[in-house]
Amino acid sequence: MGGRSSKNDAPLELDESPKSRAFTRQAPLDKTPSPKSPTGRPFLARSWSALSASGRKDDNRQELMEFLCQVPLLRCLPRAKVALLTEVVVTQRFSPGSNVFQQGDEGDSFFVIRSGTAAVVREEEDNEEELMILKMGDFFGERALLTSDVRSATVRADTQLTVLELSREQFDAMGLREELDFHGRKSLLVGSHLVNSRTPAEKTREELKFIRDSVAKNENLSSILDVRNMPHFADPAWKEEFGAGQAVIEQGDTEADFFYVVRSGDFQIIIDDMVTGSLGKGDCFGELSLICSAPRTATVRATTFSTAWVLPRGWLKSAAEESARIASRLAMVYLNQVKSLDVLLQAEKELIAPLLTKCEFEMKETIFRLGEEETSMYILTKGRVRVESDEVVELDAGISEDGSSLRVHVFGDRALFGDGYSSDRSIKVSSSKATCYRLDGVDFMTIFGSCQDILDQSRKGIDFTGLESDDRMNFSRLVQFQKKDLHRLTFLRAGQFGNLELWHHNKTGVQYMVKSVSKGYIMEQGLQKKITEERDIMLMLDSSFIISLFQTFTGNEKLYFLMETALGGDLYSVYVKNALHGSQAHAQFYSALMVLALEHIHGKRVAYRDLKPENVFLSATGYVKLVEFSLAKVVHGRTYTIVGTPEYLAPEMIGVSGHNQAVDWWALGIFIFELLAGQTPFEGSNPMQTFGKTMAGMDKVTFPSKVSPSAQRVIQGLLRRAPAFRLPMKKGGVKNLKEADYYIDLDWRQLQMQAAEAPFQRRWKWLGRCFCQLESEGRH
Repeated sequence: MGGRSSKNDAPLELDESPKSRAFTRQAPLDKTPSPKSPTGRPFLARSWSALSASGRKDDNRQELMEFLCQVPLLRCLPRAKVALLTEVVVTQRFSPGSNVFQQGDEGDSFFVIRSGTAAVVREEEDNEEELMILKMGDFFGERALLTSDVRSATVRADTQLTVLELSREQFDAMGLREELDFHGRKSLLVGSHLVNSRTPAEKTREELKFIRDSVAKNENLSSILDVRNMPHFADPAWKEEFGAGQAVIEQGDTEADFFYVVRSGDFQIIIDDMVTGSLGKGDCFGELSLICSAPRTATVRATTFSTAWVLPRGWLKSAAEESARIASRLAMVYLNQVKSLDVLLQAEKELIAPLLTKCEFEMKETIFRLGEEETSMYILTKGRVRVESDEVVELDAGISEDGSSLRVHVFGDRALFGDGYSSDRSIKVSSSKATCYRLDGVDFMTIFGSCQDILDQSRKGIDFTGLESDDRMNFSRLVQFQKKDLHRLTFLRAGQFGNLELWHHNKTGVQYMVKSVSKGYIMEQGLQKKITEERDIMLMLDSSFIISLFQTFTGNEKLYFLMETALGGDLYSVYVKNALHGSQAHAQFYSALMVLALEHIHGKRVAYRDLKPENVFLSATGYVKLVEFSLAKVVHGRTYTIVGTPEYLAPEMIGVSGHNQAVDWWALGIFIFELLAGQTPFEGSNPMQTFGKTMAGMDKVTFPSKVSPSAQRVIQGLLRRAPAFRLPMKKGGVKNLKEADYYIDLDWRQLQMQAAEAPFQRRWKWLGRCFCQLESEGRH
């Protein structure tokens, strides 16, 4: 459960022990692109053209058999099935520069590289972008088979290339859709294990600036972080020296706790024993370690005596949190000076704070002209302005000389009351410079409506925000028996945060799903508080669309979560194995149930933070159960930890600017897109590329033709960069989403009661040693 790293996704796996079924392709987490294929997510390719070499069957079956057995994706297959593969795969050879398949065509084959390398290229208008390099043992072309979609990129031979081709007909005839696990998206989770940092070095002002400037010019980091607004970002850095030939980091190292800025000297980047690049003064490497712990994807070795500034993992979170809190506190000070906003609660003003835009004006610049429509409110915080109406006055703003008071002036606040208000004065800057914070009137009314609406509601005694929540835990459903009263039936699947098994009660025969988590893992990652929070949150929640927790047990080596069963499979596997991607009816149904689940979760002030198809299970009735609460957190205000699945992370989480429950609505937009398109909109070859695409937003995303206009509007309404503009975060709340034309055919009351027919059902019965599928039905 819980991560795209799940090795065994099918909840009905019958093996008595976990068995790795996923080919987890290593993602480049540092500066240099890795030659490996993308992490976990199946690569979406889009067609193939005429082959440059005619196919032939491989004569050396034994040699081919041994090769296929070493391909990580195929290791889970019985040798008999691998032997059958040797009879049906076709060897194809390509010369450098020739295409294996072309973007835009239909996909009818799946490929495994036997030798050589291939480039994955995506064509956009007149430009080509190389996404990654694939090498021996990597596979490609599978998603077009799984989703019946066209190829999304071109795969081109980079060197002399030999591939093994398996046709769609053979792929389906051999049942590989059910047996192979193509995904394994990992959720980011930053534990609190001790990082052996050194004492920060004393640094000159120039050295601090050098570190900040180096990080700011790093392409991977500059697109997601604004370190120039983190004044203490470089404070904890220390200097390290490296002799010629000394490795700073090693490819595959899982203890990736440090980030480096080259101070002097030269370094080589080495991937799979090949030099792929070099680094010099001002270059950075180890980027993702600033955000989370992840294995190194390259070795970096000094070629001469060299030095580097070193920053420990976790400091970014602290620096960003401090910077964001300072900015938020300052914004709240300014907003509290606006009398028109006195009708709002402090929690409501916190929603406005991120919308304030800092504006700098020069002498004689005009803020408002007489008769001009007031469309924005300005808070003058520093400088002097000349106000001309019936009389002329000069107004100063800023902190008093003794620092005991702050004087600000507000102009244009009638913009918060609606359209049609014209300025009855002109306002011009009369000091050398002036600083204002601007709040757009349309932005304000998008969230709250006009100030007049709020005043009218307040006079009628209407609670405007409904921010209160019931965070009491529900103990009524807890069972009273002990672990010794239960018997383990079978292993279901392995997950990133614990294995999932099927148990039953010895006396009653009632079946339960049990998640087991290693105590050693909890201690190693410093997750003691997190595991307790997971339990408490699950006990707080009481929804038909959320898995119920019945009890927790402790053993010698593990902790156990006893939960209700949901044996219909996880939604990712169900979609892949039944070719459901693109189905409007299925996407509508499952996303609507997620709306109801999130509505309940947010009512408890909980942010779920890991929505994705892998964490949505189907019950026997075909309705959903949201599982895996390892990353959930009660959030009042904002929190700053980066957690979740990279492709689903919201911009505010990536940028470490603080997030709340709004990240789940962003994730819902990604969720709907994936159900319809068979891929996520910001998918990249590595997490840093994914983050960069996410920060660039939807403007560069093309919707597949199968995504209807109404679905596009809902997705775009959820994938708004500003959290306050996402549909359920605006005035009207979740109702905005429920009333969207995408859901016009749904009866929300029937869904809440689970009275509407589910589009897909799969029922199973445990027969003592195995499951028997009683029925599987659905509308396509």
